[in-house]
Amino acid sequence: MKHEFSDILVLIPAYDPDEKMISYVRNLEQEGFERILLVDDGSRQECRWCFEKLEADEQVTILRHSVNCGKGRALKDGFRWALEHMPECVGVVTADCDGQHSPEDTVKTARALIDDPQELILGTRDFKQEQVPSKSRYGNRITTAVFALFYGKWLNDTQTGLRGVGRTHLEEMCRLDGERYEYEIRMLIYAARHRIPFREVTIDTIYINDNETSHFRPFHDSVKIYRVILGNFLKYTLSSLSASLVDMGIFALFQVWLLSGLELKWNVLLSTIVARAVSSLYNFLVNRAIVFRASGSLARMAAGYYALVMVQMGCSAGLVYLLTRLAGGYAVPVKILVDTLLFLISYQIQHRWIFRGDR
Repeated sequence: MKHEFSDILVLIPAYDPDEKMISYVRNLEQEGFERILLVDDGSRQECRWCFEKLEADEQVTILRHSVNCGKGRALKDGFRWALEHMPECVGVVTADCDGQHSPEDTVKTARALIDDPQELILGTRDFKQEQVPSKSRYGNRITTAVFALFYGKWLNDTQTGLRGVGRTHLEEMCRLDGERYEYEIRMLIYAARHRIPFREVTIDTIYINDNETSHFRPFHDSVKIYRVILGNFLKYTLSSLSASLVDMGIFALFQVWLLSGLELKWNVLLSTIVARAVSSLYNFLVNRAIVFRASGSLARMAAGYYALVMVQMGCSAGLVYLLTRLAGGYAVPVKILVDTLLFLISYQIQHRWIFRGDR
């Protein structure tokens, strides 16, 4: 008789585990999970007894890295194993080995995945509880807010390791960059960009001894995570700055040399038009190819981009005029404020609609 979870793989990346991993795996077997994949991510010799004790279990398969490669690499190797060895697989439930995930919550995540394999399932913890370490509480709040700002999805737990990933998404997940903890945030970004639905499943919030067994490095790994989250916006900012330099360079070239014989008003007008045409085309091409890496109709994207440029110029002029009158002057600081706000709005519009392409 086929069990409820026979087509679900539980994937557990493990680095220097202890007896908590053994207990967790045994409990998963009692809950009916028949396929459990452990990835020994270069654990020390003195910790390998945990894997050896589970190796005899028929339900357990073990992959080994000779050196520590990182959680991201372990997850991707597990996803590839599922694609190669479980053709009937509905999806993969990922979990941590340090006791933070209960078997009951793993069951809830697996059932949500079976219910809809097209969704990305996230086991969501309650960070308001007293036992949550302050660094985890505030770190998650900040990451949640930043992720929502740049990717338009409010996820209550961006750092959860208990996730459900449907088989149809595994191949693309294997192609994502990232070898360590930053890989998990890339999974969320990929889902947000490709409009994969999220489903948050409430799970117990478990922290054992202030999470002392975690291998997460607060500074180094946080830097990598925020580099991933902010990477697109930083590229967008550099694209805009470089387009401004192109604009000024083309303007100077035409104004000083190529059109120097014309009357001043025509000289400035034509130099401005040519410079803006070249710089905007440059900005469009860089945003499409490098910043958002969008594919699809070039004509549609160009039409949307240039419509946005015209609307943005009109909004800038109108808002600066209106707010300057209301403030009784101070046009320069008003323009800085208005254009900064429009710059952020323009990023969201380009990211979510104009350069969405075939995502």
